[in-house]
Amino acid sequence: MDTHPSSPPRHLALLGLTGVGKTTIGRLLSEHLSRPFLDSDELIENAHGSTGRRIASAAGVAELHRIERDATLAMLGHPEPAVIGVPASAVDDAATRSALARLATCIWLTAPTQRLAERLERQDHRRPLDAADLDELLAAREGHYASLARLVVATGDGTPEALAGEIVAALRELGIS
Repeated sequence: MDTHPSSPPRHLALLGLTGVGKTTIGRLLSEHLSRPFLDSDELIENAHGSTGRRIASAAGVAELHRIERDATLAMLGHPEPAVIGVPASAVDDAATRSALARLATCIWLTAPTQRLAERLERQDHRRPLDAADLDELLAAREGHYASLARLVVATGDGTPEALAGEIVAALRELGIS
């Protein structure tokens, strides 16, 4: 786990490619830290009555990404410190990256793209992507994730519970709780 020092903003934002574990680990962090968990997938489904996969199919990927950007900005506006599961595409937008940098401590969750592709095959609410698609997305977003992240956590090995515990310990070392 790598750490990068800076002053602690109020939200904890989990970044990373789709399927990396932002929702699972986010819920656990929320419990450990007694903060609400704000999940982009849930927010989008509640607001639009449809999954990201269906939105992308019906309206296109660009529209899904616009909706994801808006959801991210809405979650960053939450009045109390929260754990936020950020959509993978949110870092594509400069204004959203700026808001993340100002308002959140960002944690970049990583995993091998082949493992992510296998996870996505088992989920019906996300766009189907194979390892080559994910490699391309990672190449385009990796610099953004890295520039925002105070912590980088590999989620390929270890249980979600153990990973959440490692993150909590690292946050405490940084003076964030």
